[in-house]
Amino acid sequence: MITPKIAEKFNTILSKKKRTEIRDRMLRTFEVSQSTVRNWLQGRSKPPQYYWSTIAKIMGMSVSELFPDTDNKADVTTNAQAK
Repeated sequence: MITPKIAEKFNTILSKKKRTEIRDRMLRTFEVSQSTVRNWLQGRSKPPQYYWSTIAKIMGMSVSELFPDTDNKADVTTNAQAK
């Protein structure tokens, strides 16, 4: 299961306006469904590792903060699909 850090930051730290901006940016960047992004942000599913670096940038966190229990190779990996 995904670390609760994404859900924690998304739901408690960020303002509603910022949450909307992040959700919209993720939808445009990754070209996935709203339900997919919602599941990532609510901690129901884990995004593919090749998205981690871009998600961290969008959310203003490091990959190791969002996914502390994983091998953080995504910190140095760039996402070719990022806009």
